[in-house]
Amino acid sequence: RLEGVNKVFGTTIITSENTKCEALDGVVWRKLGRVKVVGRNEPITIYQPIDPKADADLVQRLSTYHDGLARFEAGELANASKAFETLAEDSVSQSYLARIQRVRSAGTFDSPVWDVKEK
Repeated sequence: RLEGVNKVFGTTIITSENTKCEALDGVVWRKLGRVKVVGRNEPITIYQPIDPKADADLVQRLSTYHDGLARFEAGELANASKAFETLAEDSVSQSYLARIQRVRSAGTFDSPVWDVKEK
C-alpha cells in the first residue's frame, strides 16, 4: 500500500510508524506526514529512513524540514511554505510546496492528511 505513495513524495523507501518502531537503532527518520491509502479508512503516519552517511546534507536540514511539516500540519501554510522553499532541491519539500499551491488555489485547507487513491 505504501509503495505507490513514493510517487507522491519522490522517494524510494517509505515505512509505516509500526515498522519505524521495530527498526534497529542508528537509522535517521524523516516524518513524511499522514496518508490515507487504498483499503484503509484511517490515516497512517509514514516515515522515510535516511542514511546519515549517504545523505549528510539532508540530515543537517531535517530540523528545517520538520519545522515546515509541523507548520503545515497546523494549517500555517505561509510559514510552512517559507521553510520548504529553503529546501528547494528536496523532492518531499517540493511535494509539500505543490500541495500548498493547490490548497491556495482551491481556497480551502480541510486536512493535512494526504489522500492517496492509487497503488
